[in-house]
Amino acid sequence: LAAILIEFADVLSTSDLELRRKSVKRRIIHTGDAKPVQCSPRRIAHHQRTQVESLLIEMLRRDVVEPSSYRPLSSW
Repeated sequence: LAAILIEFADVLSTSDLELRRKSVKRRIIHTGDAKPVQCSPRRIAHHQRTQVESLLIEMLRRDVVEPSSYRPLSSW
């Protein structure tokens, strides 16, 4: 494991401050005849919601994530 981490050190982040969303082309994944897996979104425990919201706000501010424009994928 250490050898792999050393080999790919240039693409690994050592701090969450280094995380940024990359501008890459959107890809379409062709799955042939396979049907998508359906699973329900998991609820966040009430006592963890404040922490999750603050983490999401911070990731949005740092441009690590973006809001989903596809409503069925939005869990809240």
